[in-house]
Amino acid sequence: MENEIQARAAHLAGIREKAEAEMARMGIDAAFIDRLVETFYGRVQAHPRLGPVFDGRLAGRWPDHMEKMKRFWSSVAFKNGAYGGKPVQAHLGVQNMTPELFPQWLELFSQTLTEIAPGKAAHDWFMATAERIAKSLFPQAQVRYQAVTSQNRMPLVQNGTVDLECGSTSNTASRKEQVDFANTTYITEARYAVKKSAGIESTEQLAGRTIVTTTGTTLVPRLRKLERDGLKFNLIMAKDHAESMLMVAQGRADAFAMDDNTLAGNIAMLKNPQDFRIVGTPLGREPIALMLRRNDAAFKQAVDAEISRLIQSGELRAMYDKWFMSPIAPANVNLNLPFPPSLETAFAQPNSDPAEAYAMP
Repeated sequence: MENEIQARAAHLAGIREKAEAEMARMGIDAAFIDRLVETFYGRVQAHPRLGPVFDGRLAGRWPDHMEKMKRFWSSVAFKNGAYGGKPVQAHLGVQNMTPELFPQWLELFSQTLTEIAPGKAAHDWFMATAERIAKSLFPQAQVRYQAVTSQNRMPLVQNGTVDLECGSTSNTASRKEQVDFANTTYITEARYAVKKSAGIESTEQLAGRTIVTTTGTTLVPRLRKLERDGLKFNLIMAKDHAESMLMVAQGRADAFAMDDNTLAGNIAMLKNPQDFRIVGTPLGREPIALMLRRNDAAFKQAVDAEISRLIQSGELRAMYDKWFMSPIAPANVNLNLPFPPSLETAFAQPNSDPAEAYAMP
């Protein structure tokens, strides 16, 4: 029995030693954990939504809670057994701590780490642990996917069938009279997908030709304006982007007018993507954003907080590089759409401004 106890003690000592070495490589020590807890929970108390929720449970006990959280993070980081409580159950006891508040909690934690962590490795380690806690609090939360089209996406958001529409939807002033939008995640320029063999380089060369676009998109009014400005062409509508692209591929249309990212994605799905290209002076520049119901400030704030966290952690930029700057199956085509300066600006100053704020010169 004594040998087993000694073996167990040696095993735990080895775990602690390994954890301490890992933390040391990231620049994490006890002083940093103290600073992290004090800074973060100071901001929680000052937060307009998180503050009242936590204060309802911790009023008069904040110093004790801070010390407990220091022991918790010390135990997690250094595997020293300093904390023996159950953080998940403790947070479940916080009245009004609902699922939509956790993205804000995580965002505040990420902001704090961005400012004071000794490096990216330390930031990522603490965030990964915090995210595991958040997920364990609401394991029953489920995501149900609903396919939508350009025609039905807004009605489905308006009637509550869909909470969050994650498509290539432009944020415009007229749409914001019916729905709301999260902060911008992409800024697109509307152009044309054509066959290389067609020799089309510009909008002017589409005079007398057939242009297809997708019903219910912002390209419809833009193309109508081209007609009013004097360019004569045959405009046809397709039910979705795939059908629009197919019409060009089969020669039923000369050009598919749509956002450049959508065009690039549809070209990549063709059997012969190398035979197509994107051309023309941009018809307009528009912010792309997640669409959600109007008059739900809490939900919008939660979605925006998660987007900000993804921006700050670098995850959103990594997603961009994966889908726009790397080979995509099944044809392994690289869309080669460099990260645009306008999106750099939007990420530096997150906002949900509509397309009208991006008027072309």
